[in-house]
Formats: sequence, structure tokens, C-alpha cells
Amino acid sequence: MHKDKDYEQLLRYYDGKLKLDSYWFVFEPTGNKSIDTILAAVAAAGKAYHNTDQWACPDFGTDGRPTYCDLIQWAANKAAKESAGNTSLDEALNMGDGSYKP
Repeated sequence: MHKDKDYEQLLRYYDGKLKLDSYWFVFEPTGNKSIDTILAAVAAAGKAYHNTDQWACPDFGTDGRPTYCDLIQWAANKAAKESAGNTSLDEALNMGDGSYKP
């Protein structure tokens, strides 16, 4: 089982801020740390490997560190926990029409 610090080590920072740039793309910060952490996880994966099929590369995870897919899932799980019960966020993600059903 990986710990938060194992995942945090895979995220990239510059001047104390999460880096949201990848090799081929750049995300704009949302101002929401949880969402920006997900974007940073995807950007870190894209920076490390240009092809998404390598994001779950077993060679990367065999040294005891999580894979980039693990990192993205961790960031999403963390954001979900932090937003649990936040009605305004749920409404924003559902676009207010209740159409989103996980």
C-alpha cells in the first residue's frame, strides 16, 4: 500500500506550485487544489511518457513506487474525499441538471 508521500514525490513543482505542463500540452490552473492536483498528475504522466499505454508501465511500479495511473487515481480519490458532501461542487460537476450518475 502506497502512502501519500509516495504519490506526492511523482508530482512536479516549481516555486512551490504544481506544474501543469506536459510534453505536448499544458493545463490552466483552476484555483481548486484538488482539481489542480488531478491535472498535475495527468501532466506528470504525460511528461514522463508520451504514450498513455506506458502510464501503467509495470517497469515503473516494480521498484515499489506507484505507476502514473496509480498517481492519477490517487489524486481523483483524494479530490473525491475532499469534496464529499460539497453540494455546490456536485452541482457544478452535474451541470445542475442531475444527469451525472457515477
